[in-house]
Amino acid sequence: MAGTMKAWVQTGFGGPEVRTLQEIARPKPAEDEVIVKVIACALNRLDVLQRRQALVAAFRLPHVAGMDIVGQVVEAGSAQGESLTGSTVVIDPVVTCGTCDRCVARQQMYCRNFRTIGSSRDGGLAEYVAVPAGNCILVASSVTTLEELACVPIA
Repeated sequence: MAGTMKAWVQTGFGGPEVRTLQEIARPKPAEDEVIVKVIACALNRLDVLQRRQALVAAFRLPHVAGMDIVGQVVEAGSAQGESLTGSTVVIDPVVTCGTCDRCVARQQMYCRNFRTIGSSRDGGLAEYVAVPAGNCILVASSVTTLEELACVPIA
């Protein structure tokens, strides 16, 4: 699904004026990824702090913030994510490689290629976001709203 989408894009550091609503290219999924249509994205402290200065080594500008995402899977990069298509999911923002020595030793939080959606990868302050299929957590019927559920991942 090629095309464009709207996203809040950060192009510098400072106050709210460094983020503007822009029309940008819609992401395409890598083989291990899915495309999620964002339903809700909570704003957390890192979203605000990284607007003022880069805090994560892999941070780059221009940047789309938003780590805490709930959405619907609309496209898959391979058969791995096909079963998720049409599902509502909460996104785990922590992305690890699964292959470095630390991941193999089950120390994923020390992954040599550690990334986070919305910090060192584009996030959910957009209409669509590309995420690893393995980071999607299915949402069953919930006692809370999807907007409230978007506040959960980092908290």
